[in-house]
Amino acid sequence: MPVVGNAVETQEIINISNTGTFTLNTNSNTITFSDGLVKDLNGTLEVRTFNETSFSLFQETDLNVSNNVENIETSIAFVRN
Repeated sequence: MPVVGNAVETQEIINISNTGTFTLNTNSNTITFSDGLVKDLNGTLEVRTFNETSFSLFQETDLNVSNNVENIETSIAFVRN
């Protein structure tokens, strides 16, 4: 049974630690974070934009909540000041 409701969107500024690890896969245009490099962000993200002034990442995951599966889309953008 599909879950009925409104999408929830949040925006926040995240801090990047200088510890932790990441792995790049240039064949699939993905980056995988681990060990807390970016707070609360683990797993593999698709690199959508990468240029001199910005880069953006995208991740789509499913989360089991009670008897429902919620689809979570995460978009992160970094912009050079």
